Amino acid sequence: MGDAIEKCHKQIVSFKSHNDKYPTYAHVCYPECIYRETNSLQPDGDIHIENVQKFLTTNIEQRDRVIVPTIVQSFRTCLTNIKQNMQAKGIKMFSKLTDLGCSPYASMVYGCVNAETFLHCPPEMWQQNENSCNLAKSFAQQCNPLPHVPMPMA
Repeated sequence: MGDAIEKCHKQIVSFKSHNDKYPTYAHVCYPECIYRETNSLQPDGDIHIENVQKFLTTNIEQRDRVIVPTIVQSFRTCLTNIKQNMQAKGIKMFSKLTDLGCSPYASMVYGCVNAETFLHCPPEMWQQNENSCNLAKSFAQQCNPLPHVPMPMA
């Protein structure tokens, strides 16, 4: 990921917080920073799926490349679902959080993609004999519907 992690870490730790080690809203702003630094965030705040796919194909270790199509499909599924939810609530794009300069949108996409990728993990990467993993997956399938993240009421 090159400089992205370092740049984003510096941005996140600059947030004012009562806890210097864990700045307030770091979990919201970090994904936007990573997407921006990897050229996956468009100027309008949306995710550029082709750049995500290019980044993943270029940067994921050879042995793990089998998961790239799953992650890309997770992005597509999540982007579609989140946008439909936003549209149903009359939201064109989320405003940036005051004093932080980031929107919750990228964080919502990030959370959704993580859950969706977990639920559709390729069989060759899944530990079938891991009861705790199978239990977690079963729970998530029943209790964590798309978009896998809380959506605003209005």
